[in-house]
Amino acid sequence: MEHLDIINRIIEAEKEAKKIAEEAASAKNHLNEMITNDKNKIREDYLNRANRRIEIVRENERVACDESIAQIDTHLKQKLEIVEETFSQSRERWVDDLFRTIVGK
Repeated sequence: MEHLDIINRIIEAEKEAKKIAEEAASAKNHLNEMITNDKNKIREDYLNRANRRIEIVRENERVACDESIAQIDTHLKQKLEIVEETFSQSRERWVDDLFRTIVGK
């Protein structure tokens, strides 16, 4: 084998090595893009699930709050009815007692 043939084979081997290195770099870049895209999709899916759960909790809390308010309203209406009934039944006596206290008789 001549020196020229050896040099040509070395040049060809270097070209092939360069081609393989470029393909590897390209594959690496492609994998990095895929990983970034997958990571972004996972993050987006997670945030969407979290937002759905937040909305469910928000709705449940609103319903619970409405129920509590309704119970409080019912309780207060009952108490108001008792006060109004007591006032209606005792009004005359209270007016008489107040009058006697003021007049002194």
